Amino acid sequence: MIVRLLFFSYFLLLLTATQLTAQVTDESTTITFAHEIGPVEKLKQPQLLWFLTWRSSDEQTTSMASVNAPAGELAVTLNTETQQLTKYVAGLQCEESRKLNAGFRSGRCTLLLTACEAEERPDVFFNYRVTKHIEHDTTLGGTATHVSKLYEEGDNEDAVEVGTVTYSVENSSDDERDPSVAFILEFNLTVKAGGCKNWIPSWLKVEGLSPDEVEMRTWRRRAATSVVERWGYPLLLAAAVYGALHALTAIARRHQQAAAEKRKKMK
Repeated sequence: MIVRLLFFSYFLLLLTATQLTAQVTDESTTITFAHEIGPVEKLKQPQLLWFLTWRSSDEQTTSMASVNAPAGELAVTLNTETQQLTKYVAGLQCEESRKLNAGFRSGRCTLLLTACEAEERPDVFFNYRVTKHIEHDTTLGGTATHVSKLYEEGDNEDAVEVGTVTYSVENSSDDERDPSVAFILEFNLTVKAGGCKNWIPSWLKVEGLSPDEVEMRTWRRRAATSVVERWGYPLLLAAAVYGALHALTAIARRHQQAAAEKRKKMK
């Protein structure tokens, strides 16, 4: 009897250790939002104007994005308005399950990318989990940096690991009361990516700006342009005139020196 109890206890300990190991492994490959809201709730913030900015090699592109967030569903899609032909981010889609597992909802964000060919492009995605939103212990922004594995769906719908993604939050406004939000996704590929079919940007910024923030940025940009137009061109003209006069003065001095030396020789 004692032997059976010992064997049963050993079996329970082994099973518990296996489950804990699996849980740790799963958590190490999944972003966990414990005290901040997840991507879906961020992307569903009302009255924000959305922009996607992505970087590839030395090029950086920014595009406005429309929001598709069906009422009553834990899913949201951003679709860019860019008209490029190849190698661009068409959007970002995030969705979460309603079922809680150990107090967390499981989620997934998928990059909507282009392909040079007409055939369907495999989804590139990362997984995360988020606590059920409770106002007093979660924040809209968050300051933590999270890392998760990046996957691509294979031919048989089997996920293939292609790298990692780093999630970080950025402040979009100097005003703490402004509801603007932004987060950045940095992609580090462990597989060789080339051409258009398997193209993935190195960096993606998702930014939701309030109308006030958009207006402020537009005003700053116009003010900077006005300053350049008002003072930049006249200053350039003045510098050009000064340079020309300086060059003419130098030439005149050379001629005077040459003439003086010539007169000395003639004497």
